[in-house]
Amino acid sequence: LQPYRGLIAGISLLILMGVVDDFKELRPKLRLVGQLLAALFLVAWGNKLIHNFGNIFFLGDVNVGLWAFPITIFFTVGFIII
Repeated sequence: LQPYRGLIAGISLLILMGVVDDFKELRPKLRLVGQLLAALFLVAWGNKLIHNFGNIFFLGDVNVGLWAFPITIFFTVGFIII
């Protein structure tokens, strides 16, 4: 259970926001903040980061280095929104 605490915290927050949104329409800014917070839980507590994109351009591994944290947050929120 310990390795999944970030995932569980993020999912719990998203479920709670979904239930509240069903009863009372949440503003888009508040929903975005909640989604960012859920992604932050996944990255910070779950220690899940995108470290490289693999061989995306057929030139070898594309490492993201210090951009791993913001890129992971960006893609995670993007998947939540879709």
